[in-house]
Amino acid sequence: MTLLKTENIETAKPLPKGWHWVLLGEVCEFTYGSSLPETVRKKGVVPVYGSNGIVGYHDKSVTHSPTLIIGRKGSIGEVNYSQVPCWPIDTTYYVDDSKTSCNLDWLFFLLKFMKLSTLNKASGVPGLNRDDVYNQKIPFPQLAEQERLARVLNEQMAAVEKARAAAEARLEAAKALPAAYLREVFGSDEAKNWRRTQLGQICEIIAGQSPPGETYNRELVGLPFFQGKADFGQLHPAVRVWCSKPIKISLPDDILISVRAPVGPTNVANIKCCIGRGLAAIRCGGKVNKDFVLWVLKLFELQLSRLGSGSTFTSITTAELKNFGVPIPATLQEQERIANGLNEQIAIAEHIKVIIETELESIDSLPTALLRQAFSGGL
Repeated sequence: MTLLKTENIETAKPLPKGWHWVLLGEVCEFTYGSSLPETVRKKGVVPVYGSNGIVGYHDKSVTHSPTLIIGRKGSIGEVNYSQVPCWPIDTTYYVDDSKTSCNLDWLFFLLKFMKLSTLNKASGVPGLNRDDVYNQKIPFPQLAEQERLARVLNEQMAAVEKARAAAEARLEAAKALPAAYLREVFGSDEAKNWRRTQLGQICEIIAGQSPPGETYNRELVGLPFFQGKADFGQLHPAVRVWCSKPIKISLPDDILISVRAPVGPTNVANIKCCIGRGLAAIRCGGKVNKDFVLWVLKLFELQLSRLGSGSTFTSITTAELKNFGVPIPATLQEQERIANGLNEQIAIAEHIKVIIETELESIDSLPTALLRQAFSGGL
């Protein structure tokens, strides 16, 4: 008999009074779903469930009450809950109130907590054997206690979802801050007086060129090689491959811009490197503030992407990049002042984003913690 990891269900802590250990198969029955190809479904409001949720609607149901649907093939062990009678298809098992005497809400939370996907035995297509599920030992309280736990868990899970939604809304607002700061600066009355200058007049543009494939290596021979957007990090590219015979070189502090699908994303080189034809290096020198140009390119990323052409994948030519007009204050000092202000604002926005992402990670861990507490008798 294959049991789930003991830390999921079993603990050394004694069960509460009135609870006892049973096998899952003693308290519920997993019934096979029924095939229902899309071509034979009739217009209706009855949800049709696959292993990972609703896949359509029909005019008849297989079940007769609210139903738990468990993934048997594909998304194995995934548990969905239909509040109305439904049609589970043949990639699923289902449990309705005719297949168990348990409180269905309580059973739903139990099955979610059991992580049935760990019972997958198929070597090809994932599959869940219900006999393996039936052999799982579970802590079993009386029906009244099941109902109480289900009420508490429903309330607490709703509170978790409310907290998650609020945090996600704050995260989206934080993500929008950099663009808002850029629009504020470049949409100001001050910016209307800046001259619009072709990028090639203030920066050197170095088009990338991919060296022969046999010169690539992972033995740190030659220079780090960056091919395109796939190598970009949050600010600097991540080294994955080296090139022993580089052709086009980028220097530290060059702005790297993706010139082949997708067109427009940027990074900053922090090392001397070789660049392939998916990138161009923009070298600002002493004519213009590099950070200012970087923020301009981020602001106009969408416009740059629209310049891209090509039937197989979009790309932008070096000439198009050189001719692209950007607004530039007259003095380096003014460019530096604006760039420093944006750097500070956007660093704060990024810090806020990290804080909210950490909060979301904590929120995401709450359901498992609540279930562990409930099924160890601590809720």
